Amino acid sequence: MVDRMLSEVLKNTRVLVETLELSVSLEDDELTLRVEIFEMISNPRHYSARIWRLEHYRIQATFPQVDGSPAHAPSDELILKEFEGIELPIEPRYYANSLAARVAFLSELEASINLLMPNASS
Repeated sequence: MVDRMLSEVLKNTRVLVETLELSVSLEDDELTLRVEIFEMISNPRHYSARIWRLEHYRIQATFPQVDGSPAHAPSDELILKEFEGIELPIEPRYYANSLAARVAFLSELEASINLLMPNASS
């Protein structure tokens, strides 16, 4: 039973094989994007990707409080937010190796950026 449960878990487990960060200009916005490339454990040479946008936020804990105000000062944090403007394949696809997957995913990313901004250069 444990082996069967482990088998089910591993069936959908992916290993992060590569992380890329790149800067992209869209209209008046300079974006820093992170692309993560995963390989399926149960199905070698099948890759998927996820894309994140790096954003700076000023956050402040609301508790604990002193005299009705937060006790701690705000802090500036870099946060990864899943990028909704462009989607890369979530379902694994076959590629000969991680380099081939990287080239394909970056080509798809470039094509998506060009659709959003026909005059964009990446």
